[in-house]
Formats: sequence, structure tokens, C-alpha cells
Amino acid sequence: MKKASIHTYIRNMMALPFLPAADIEQAFQLLAARANSEQITRFVIYMEEQWLNHPIFDIDSLSVYGISARTNDTGGWHNSMNTKAGGQDLTFYRLVPALRAEAEDVQYELRYLRVVCPLGE
Repeated sequence: MKKASIHTYIRNMMALPFLPAADIEQAFQLLAARANSEQITRFVIYMEEQWLNHPIFDIDSLSVYGISARTNDTGGWHNSMNTKAGGQDLTFYRLVPALRAEAEDVQYELRYLRVVCPLGE
């Protein structure tokens, strides 16, 4: 793939959560079938393991289709991330560890919520 087509391919993968949950798996499989290099294949495997078949998150929780993001929620999260990472002018090398820590916090919160408030009860 050329650089521009790789960029488009990755953008398409990153856009999967904007589809209805019922359509994500099929769209992913169509994109996965287009992987034509070792690097893209590794990216597809990562997406499948970390997002589509993750033991904590299911596809329904991945989809944000039809969900409105309120400005206050988003602004509050950004403010919190800026505070945790040490300011608004973040370099890539300060941002990535902050995002990783945030992702780990979310995993712990989800586990806690599933123990305290299991679905179906």
C-alpha cells in the first residue's frame, strides 16, 4: 500500500466504532481482507485482539453510533487528562503514557462495575 492508502485504511479502521454495533464485525472483516503487508496484518491482529475480541469490552460497548457526546463531558475529560499529564502542551511521549494509564483505569472501573452491578440483575 502507498502511504496515502495506508492512512485511509487506518482511518477506516478507526471509524469502525461509528458504525452500528451489528455492522462492525462485517466491516472489520472487509477491511481485514484488504491487508496486504506484514505491518498491516499485524495492525489487523492488534485491532481484532484489543478491540473486537477483548475479554472486557464487547462490540456493543465499542460502538458509539447514535450516542451524542456532550461538550461538558468531553471538556471535563480533556481537562482531567491535561491535569494528569502535566499541562496542555503535551508531547507525544508524555501523552501516550497518560492515555495508557487512563485506559488501565477504565479497565479497572469496568471490572468493578461488573462485580458491583452485574448485567441482568
